[in-house]
Amino acid sequence: MKTRLAFRIFALVAILALLLAAAPAPHARTLSRSGAPVPRVAMRAHAAPTYTLINDGGFEFGPPPRSAWKVVSNQRGCPPSSWILDPWPVWGVGAYEGTYAFWGGGYCSNPNSDAGRQLNIPVPVSGNTLFFYANYYRPDADDADLDTFTVKVNGSVVFTKNLVQANDTYPNWTLESINLSAYAGQNVSIILMGRSRGDLTGNVLVDAIGFGN
Repeated sequence: MKTRLAFRIFALVAILALLLAAAPAPHARTLSRSGAPVPRVAMRAHAAPTYTLINDGGFEFGPPPRSAWKVVSNQRGCPPSSWILDPWPVWGVGAYEGTYAFWGGGYCSNPNSDAGRQLNIPVPVSGNTLFFYANYYRPDADDADLDTFTVKVNGSVVFTKNLVQANDTYPNWTLESINLSAYAGQNVSIILMGRSRGDLTGNVLVDAIGFGN
């Protein structure tokens, strides 16, 4: 009886080991198809923005499911921590402030397109310019079909930046602004989308999203 029980336990352990071995490992997300590492840049600490952040506007809740942002991607093999993350280990630069930032674009077994969305964001009646900091990085050659970073409000595109070498700011963060006076006093949805269309890829980090004058 003991021999038969031991055999069954051994068989179960063997089957479990085979299943684990067959399960595909999560894809590592990189800045380019080559996956070449980038140099570390001593830009970890930054001055705090002077405007008022929206809910989780600094992404400090961390990756999904803790994040206030719902994130979707065309690369299901990438773990949720690939989109809202501490960029330092991969990018070689830190978030604009705090620890976490949103990463749009990039490469994860294929060029990666992804979006972060948050609903019911109140737009102030005054001081309704939307600010955010972005870090654009294009290590690959430009594709004929351009990669883009867009911001949508209630489904309408209100900001577009082509993720091409001419718009590369790496390693520096740049302040962007969008006039949302047309939405003053309303609750809106905001979508951040990094879209890769070609064989190669552009990247953007986004951090510190908020309203001010």
